[in-house]
Amino acid sequence: MRYAKHNDVVLDTFGGSGSTLIACEQTGRVCRTMELDPKYCDVIRRRWAEFVHGEGCDWQTLTPTADTGEEKDRIKKAQEAYSMAEGLVDKYAAKLRSAQDETRRQAGSVKPQGSFYARAASALRGNMMEQRMFQATQEIEKHTKKTAELLKNMDGGGSLTFQ
Repeated sequence: MRYAKHNDVVLDTFGGSGSTLIACEQTGRVCRTMELDPKYCDVIRRRWAEFVHGEGCDWQTLTPTADTGEEKDRIKKAQEAYSMAEGLVDKYAAKLRSAQDETRRQAGSVKPQGSFYARAASALRGNMMEQRMFQATQEIEKHTKKTAELLKNMDGGGSLTFQ
């Protein structure tokens, strides 16, 4: 709520007891909230209705649920899609971890040859891994282009040297 302005839309994907909804109502923001647990949905509906219409109001009538079969099917499909997406994220994360472990394992067993490989390997050590990985990739790319050009110009003879 700290960064939202009047009439901004605030998304709360864990509706809980409806505190964000009430805060939006109090401060002139638009709340979009979700809650999967039906018990908490009822708490949210009741708190909002009583905040807007006063205690003792008929909150169930004022805040109808979407009990239609069509709406339930749509919600079920959304929950299934979410579960599937969550599973894919878990699988991707496991594959990424595996690839990172394999890269670390292989990097530990490879001894750099040539000074540009040594510079690239040394750039990978330290705290700022992403920046150093980017620099190392640029260094390798630069020397790969140089190698391709030298090979193109050699006509089958000569030697390659890297600095």
